[in-house]
Amino acid sequence: MRLGLAREDFAAALAAADAGIGTLEEQYAADLERFEQTKQASVLVAENMGANYDTLLLGKAEALEQLGRVDDAIAALDTYLTRNQRAADILVWRGDLKALGGDSSGAIADYRAAAPFMPGDEALAEKLADLGASND
Repeated sequence: MRLGLAREDFAAALAAADAGIGTLEEQYAADLERFEQTKQASVLVAENMGANYDTLLLGKAEALEQLGRVDDAIAALDTYLTRNQRAADILVWRGDLKALGGDSSGAIADYRAAAPFMPGDEALAEKLADLGASND
């Protein structure tokens, strides 16, 4: 996936991310079933799919954005943010995508959700001001 992104072959990066995500989700489901029976957690279960899953989600979002599939990129970031609610940079990225797609209220909500983690950030304040909102 990273090689595809580096080469700007976003279709290949997306395919690799989807394959990796699918593999991890299948393994997680199997490990979770095994855990239910044995009460012995695998690393994947203990880490709630782990950092590789998050990396793949972000790579997928980047590839989708570059392919112009903004709504799908937002969906990938939604999944990431359910696992990482305090990721201010990802909230801002999702806000940017929402603004790009014409969802000003969604963008404002994301920017405001990021604001407590980015006090005094001028770029964030500017994004809000551009949308006619303040950082209250």
